Amino acid sequence: MGKVMRYLTVLIVAGFFILATFLLFSSYFDYLSQEVRVVFAAFLYLYGVFRLVRTFLKRPGRDEENDD
Repeated sequence: MGKVMRYLTVLIVAGFFILATFLLFSSYFDYLSQEVRVVFAAFLYLYGVFRLVRTFLKRPGRDEENDD
């Protein structure tokens, strides 16, 4: 199950990167100012990097919940 969750997280992070890139370069969001688009895209990029680093630094045997 751990490998499946890791691959799913990588897929979600890729979605964050694609959404941020689309937000920056697409004309679909022209109603937002350039500053707002850059701030939201930067947030999506940083959050994606955070999730990716957290996923790969997490120890394999450690769960978020403790079943003691």
